[in-house]
Amino acid sequence: MEALEPQHKRLVIKMQPHILKGRKTLYHSVRWAWRINADRASKADFVLGCVNDICEGVFVADKWMHATQRNFPHFSDPDNRPDFPHHRPDRFGFDGHEADYDIQKLYVGKLLPDSQRGGQTRIRYINC
Repeated sequence: MEALEPQHKRLVIKMQPHILKGRKTLYHSVRWAWRINADRASKADFVLGCVNDICEGVFVADKWMHATQRNFPHFSDPDNRPDFPHHRPDRFGFDGHEADYDIQKLYVGKLLPDSQRGGQTRIRYINC
């Protein structure tokens, strides 16, 4: 598999496949409730959503906000599961959109470089 070539300031968010199950789309999985430095994240040109070290989607974060129910009301759980944290003011999420097709082609389906794989850290800041 081809490794992606670093070309932009990127925030890489790595997740496990089980995270995708509870959220309807990759965009919703990537955009909400991460323990990050919002100032540093806002410098990224793109947010890459990666599963098993493969880029699955590229997004543009228009605005970073605290992961509260007020900022993200659509993340309320209809089953009101007590084990699911709906209000995470210590974490951040973003409003944004998918990157243009040309940017998607650069990253989607490609493997993270060796230096960005492995480890326990789910968040990687690249050139930002």
